[in-house]
Amino acid sequence: MLVLLPPSETKRDGGTEGSRLDLDLLAFPELTEERRTVVHAVADLARDPEAAARALKLGPRQSAEVERNRLLESSPTMPALRRYTGVLYDPIGADALDDAQLAFAGRHVAVHSALLGPIRATDPIPAYRLSHDSRLPGLRMKAHWVASVRRVLEGIPGLVLDLRSEGYAALGPRPGHADSAVVRVVARGADGA
Repeated sequence: MLVLLPPSETKRDGGTEGSRLDLDLLAFPELTEERRTVVHAVADLARDPEAAARALKLGPRQSAEVERNRLLESSPTMPALRRYTGVLYDPIGADALDDAQLAFAGRHVAVHSALLGPIRATDPIPAYRLSHDSRLPGLRMKAHWVASVRRVLEGIPGLVLDLRSEGYAALGPRPGHADSAVVRVVARGADGA
């Protein structure tokens, strides 16, 4: 079984000293060239902070996010499950997982990153800022990812529990399988709708 999660906008800083993004260490190596294209586009865009802020829909107080992207290829990495923070990731308590639990998560949990496509929970990634709806010069996220991600997800054997948001699912839907389930979380508004 594989649980497929969306990423988080918020990410923890830091990482393993001396480490840096190595695309060859990531799961689903058939995505390496697509990953390289997006990583270079994000790092190049970050050289122009104003253009990067517009493309990433960042406010004036979020300039550190552009700097993260500028340093994308040289920043330290940590396992994805520990990098992401927020309402989905904080309750997991990834820092408290022992080696066996983290290894289990690495086999059974994947995260669909706009930057890197699907990655395993234990894949080493840097801090970055990129969303499924970000606009990179000359690169449309959906058009870039959809075919290759679909092929990767098609090749995953067994049950896939897809918990991605609709925006991330659109970057690479898993073709219909009897052994797949998609979960959509909805909330009732104040007006009852």
